[in-house]
Amino acid sequence: MRSTLRLAIVITVGTAWCAAASTLITTPFPGTLLSTGGAYCVVTNIGNDDAVVSTDLVDNFGVVLSHSDDTIASGQSRTPVNASFTNSNPTICRFDFKGKIRASFDYVNGGTVTSIPATK
Repeated sequence: MRSTLRLAIVITVGTAWCAAASTLITTPFPGTLLSTGGAYCVVTNIGNDDAVVSTDLVDNFGVVLSHSDDTIASGQSRTPVNASFTNSNPTICRFDFKGKIRASFDYVNGGTVTSIPATK
């Protein structure tokens, strides 16, 4: 009886933690059309508590070009992953997180920055 109760508690806690996590993703950027500049996944913690964020920069074939797991303090911004267009085709940023964040895919070429916000 006790082992069954412990198993039920573990399953319940694990499910509650998974339900609290969220995912944001950017719309596809036409990375295959470019050969200069860089792509950056940018994340800002807009909550009052630390945010735990797993970030992937993905190419047009769905291959993860760069990955990072971070804990970001309240009010802080990070650029955890990036890639160059000279040797890859970065297309989207995916953010799996627990907390409250704002995130984007930023294309930077010289002094020009194009930012695509991440949405659910």
